[in-house]
Amino acid sequence: MALTIAAPFAVTGLDLEKPASVWHVAGHDGDCLSPGNNGPSVTIIDRYLIRHTLSRFAILLGIVLFALLMERLVRLLDLVATKNTPFDVVGRLMLNLVPHYLSLALSTAFFIAVLMAIIRLREDSELDALYAGGISLYRIARPIFGLACLLCLLGALIIAFLQPQARYGYRNLMHFAGYGSWYNVLESGAFLTGIDDMTMTVGSISRDGRELTDVFFHERKKNGELNTLTAERGSFDINESDKLVLTLENATQLIDGGGDKEPLVVRVKQFSREIETLFAPPPFRPRGEDERELTLIELWQWDGPPPKRSTVDEMAAELHSRIVRIVSILFLPLLAVALGATSPKRRQGLNLAIGLFLLVAYNEVLQFGKRLIKDGEISAWLGQQVPMLLFIVLSYWMFARAASQNSGSSGGSLTVLYDRLVHLIGRIRPASGT
Repeated sequence: MALTIAAPFAVTGLDLEKPASVWHVAGHDGDCLSPGNNGPSVTIIDRYLIRHTLSRFAILLGIVLFALLMERLVRLLDLVATKNTPFDVVGRLMLNLVPHYLSLALSTAFFIAVLMAIIRLREDSELDALYAGGISLYRIARPIFGLACLLCLLGALIIAFLQPQARYGYRNLMHFAGYGSWYNVLESGAFLTGIDDMTMTVGSISRDGRELTDVFFHERKKNGELNTLTAERGSFDINESDKLVLTLENATQLIDGGGDKEPLVVRVKQFSREIETLFAPPPFRPRGEDERELTLIELWQWDGPPPKRSTVDEMAAELHSRIVRIVSILFLPLLAVALGATSPKRRQGLNLAIGLFLLVAYNEVLQFGKRLIKDGEISAWLGQQVPMLLFIVLSYWMFARAASQNSGSSGGSLTVLYDRLVHLIGRIRPASGT
């Protein structure tokens, strides 16, 4: 009897009557499919699973991240419409949202990608062929667990450090944008005075408030010197310190030092001047007054009273919530592989729906527990660690059951339950029609 594994494995002539020592993958020395090849070497099976998992993960991550960001972008565009916030400020706001949404999308996309990859193996009977070759589900899932470890490190970097820093940056920019923009004050053809002994007028100003034409600028410096400039074109920009900067190109400058000094007229290629007294909002508060702006290390090492905007319970809830979110990434493949390996071959959507339901339910339980911790009703361990341990136990139990079936021919207990429900509905329908 001879069995050939599906083409994606590039396996030719896998003869089950031959000794396991001669099973090989064409063109790949040492990529043995025998039961004894459970060592640390990366085989073609590992590369195959990694490639299909990562491709799905990248697509899903992009879709989820894009959908989340677009939903927030619609709300941020209100700032452009109502307060004429510059588009580059909106872009920086969106950039600061990426770590937050990435932390949400990372685990979800990885879970669905693993589940879809394993379902694909089962649908194409590749999983059955691997079982027939004596390869256990533990060995099949090994590269996926390796990916989980790498994503756990990435998730730790995002959740522990990047997300709190980006959250503060986002709030800082919103504080700046909330005070409106300079061109709500500056009008075409009108003189603007009272700003640092400065007088200014422009012929026109673009819709985004950036480009100016027919600019007249006059100021009295602290030493009494008068400085007057005219330019056909100018612009407003925000520098790295979030201060407004007026820039004039190819301007004519009149410098009047007063007294017996002759006024000096010069041509300047570029003139820049910070304008902050009227337009700039007051400085934003320092980072750390909210527990969500603290890094994981800062939360862990915090000693003393909580920040102004936080309580002891909120600090504990945030600390344990981040730890649980990071650790959970390691165990998502257990549930995903278990559901994928026991997926009915002609009803793949069943276990995919079950997986999404379990993932959403787990997240909701954690969020509910976090709210109870903040209110001081339960301890942080009960509200976060206990649900995580229960999720780990459930995931490993389902994975162990799927692995113990080995051949997977029965389709798993979930498939049997589904078949019984379909059979029961089929018996009820004729009875209800009579």
